Formats: sequence, structure tokens, C-alpha cells
Amino acid sequence: MDSRYRLTDAGKITLVTFLGMVGSISCGVAASRFDQGWASFGVGAGIVVLVLVASSIIQIRKTREQVKQIGIEEALRAREKDIAHQRESIESLQKDLVGLKDQLSAYHELASSEASLGTAYNNLEKTMIEVGNLEGVASLLTLKRSRK
Repeated sequence: MDSRYRLTDAGKITLVTFLGMVGSISCGVAASRFDQGWASFGVGAGIVVLVLVASSIIQIRKTREQVKQIGIEEALRAREKDIAHQRESIESLQKDLVGLKDQLSAYHELASSEASLGTAYNNLEKTMIEVGNLEGVASLLTLKRSRK
């Protein structure tokens, strides 16, 4: 049978209780022709079935709400896990950035030291030229070239 024409569980419960209600009321009406006691029993049974139908419908709605709530809770848990994973990734990236910052700071210190050393070599070279220490100037130039 095609799934479009199948009754859900709620539909089956409603159909059975409705048929039971109609049947019990019909029995009550038919019995009322013979005896008033059976008529009141049939109407009472119809009311009981009506209450059962109402309670089953309420229960079905509650069950649907619970299923929706469970789905929402599972989605929230999955989202919380995703947020925790993203938080871990961010913390890892922050650690990496701190490491890169430290490397950059060390590079700047090295560059500053290189510049200071270059200035010191130049000053030493000027002083040696002024003093006339040409051997010192030659060894200093050799040292500068080997440094590069």
C-alpha cells in the first residue's frame, strides 16, 4: 500500500476509539428500546471512550513535544561540542601567535644588534683610518665580508 494512505499510530488510535465510541453509543441507543439500564450503560461507555480519545490525543501531543525537545537538546549538545572544538582551535592559534610574536621580537633584536654591530664596525674602521692602522682596517674589512 502506498505510504500516502497509511495511518499513523495516532490516526489508528483515533480511528479505533472513534469507532468504539460510535459502536457503544449505537448499542446504547439500540438497548434503550429494550431497557433503560442498558441505555445508560451504552451512553456511559461512549463517554468513557470519548475521554479515552481525548487523553490519547493529549498523550500523542505530549509525545511529539518530547520528541521535538529531545531533538532540540541533541542539536544544542552538538552545537556545544562544535563551539568547544572552535574554542580549542582558537586557543591553539593564540599559542601559535604568541610563538610567532616571540620569533618576531627575537628577529627585531637580532636586526638591531646587527645594525649596532655594523655601526660599531664603521666607527672602528674610521678610527683605524684616522690613526693610520691600515692592517687593522684590512682585517676589519675581511671580517665584515665574512660576516655577510
